[in-house]
Amino acid sequence: MKVLVAGGGGFLGSEIVTNLTESGFEVKSLGRNTSSTIYCEQIIADIQIPDTYNNLLSAWKPEVVIQAAWVTNQKTYRLSPLNSDYMDATLKFAEQSYLSDTQHFLALGSSAEYGIPTEPCNALTTLAAPVDTYGRTKLQTLEKLGEIAGKFSSRFSWARIFQPYGPNQDSARLLPFAMQELLAGNRVRVANPNTILDWISSRDVASALIYAIKNPINQIFDVGTSKPISVMQTLQTLAALLNVDPGLLENESKSNSADAQFSMVVSKESPLFRAKWRPQDDLVSGLKWTLAQ
Repeated sequence: MKVLVAGGGGFLGSEIVTNLTESGFEVKSLGRNTSSTIYCEQIIADIQIPDTYNNLLSAWKPEVVIQAAWVTNQKTYRLSPLNSDYMDATLKFAEQSYLSDTQHFLALGSSAEYGIPTEPCNALTTLAAPVDTYGRTKLQTLEKLGEIAGKFSSRFSWARIFQPYGPNQDSARLLPFAMQELLAGNRVRVANPNTILDWISSRDVASALIYAIKNPINQIFDVGTSKPISVMQTLQTLAALLNVDPGLLENESKSNSADAQFSMVVSKESPLFRAKWRPQDDLVSGLKWTLAQ
């Protein structure tokens, strides 16, 4: 089966490409730059410029297209106007894919679409109520992609990714930043230590997407572990694996702060779990794998 991955050289995209290749798929990666972390044919193209990829779609005719390209700059992505640009580009890219006989278009959503949930998240039952530009634009993209797929009577999947981590993640993200600081013996100020998140390794994200390609599953599905772990617990685990003083982690949470009530975790009844998929990693094994790369 031929699979094209847009954004295949990125943090999640590279792990998706690697796992697809190891699973026997014929894979090509599409992106604005090549990457030394993946081993497949890499096509220089920009999903915001259809003329750079139309010939590839019409000539190669991938059966599955995975759209993993989006604005990801840690400091700006939540409010960036580029979110709207990527939505428009994704919609055009999906339409051109279907016109080139793609059977299944799979795009990456985000837990940010849920906003501030009051219970574990289940794509079948939890209301999407995003609170920022990133989450709202992802949700709008989902809705419009569903309409496009319906027009072509073709398969479409939307994977809501929770809190991913792994090799080659943006150094400004929490875990890579904390690792660098802890190894240097610097103190790490933890502003939201009590926030509960669903930490999932990038190789488990890739595993979930491959499972969704191979198996019938709800159009929208959550990608997480269902294991609630606080930010401080996660950083303490990282410190222990690095064999550094956990006292370097400074709790900067104010009393009665909102982070004490915030929890973003996948429900055990979510579609992916009901379809019998299970993650490979717990937090310790996932962090060990990340540190070994």
